[in-house]
Amino acid sequence: MRISMANPELGYAFTWRFSTAMLAGYLLATVPQVVLDRRFQSHVLYPHRTYPFAYLIAPIAIFVFIGTMVLALRIRARNRLLVLVPFILGCALSAPIFKPEVPHGNLTFAGVVWTLIGMLTLWVHGARVTSPVQDGREVAPQACIEFIKEQTAFWKGIGYGLLAAFVGILVTLVQSLHAANAEFLSSRADLLLMARYINLEVALMSLFMLVGPLYEIALKILAAIHLLLEIHQ
Repeated sequence: MRISMANPELGYAFTWRFSTAMLAGYLLATVPQVVLDRRFQSHVLYPHRTYPFAYLIAPIAIFVFIGTMVLALRIRARNRLLVLVPFILGCALSAPIFKPEVPHGNLTFAGVVWTLIGMLTLWVHGARVTSPVQDGREVAPQACIEFIKEQTAFWKGIGYGLLAAFVGILVTLVQSLHAANAEFLSSRADLLLMARYINLEVALMSLFMLVGPLYEIALKILAAIHLLLEIHQ
């Protein structure tokens, strides 16, 4: 009995999806402060900031997208975490744009969180769903079934654990961010504007978690189920 194996390499569909996600993450880390900081009048450290070099965000964003795509297409699955280099480098190159607050709080926060979610996405995507049959060796069908069930249970456990951890961190994080804003902004209007942005930012991060690592985990579970169906054929 022969069973196919899941492809561990980074594919074209994943490359486009992941490159677009990293571009969105870079824009989330850089564009909001250009728009919002000039409107904040009650910031205790940096009121009414403008950034004359904000136009550099556009070419850096192009570099992040193209660089991520090129690396994702060329790199081997075992070195897949290197695909994050263009995004990290883009955030680092953007830091001087937001003087005098270097590194800018939003750039650091969004950049770190997006990098972590990107790492999880790449790790899950490149992991194997292993066939219990190797090199044409005969394996008892019941042993194959148990082996595949163990893989399915493993990925389900990872998915449930990751979702529970993210939700737990998310609740604490949102509360902490709203509390921290009160230390830097004294105007009620500024606090309300910042609170709305934080809610939007967290929502976009949650969306990346959903279409990133959780989606890839779902694909792993489906791949394991496909192997199980092949055994019964």
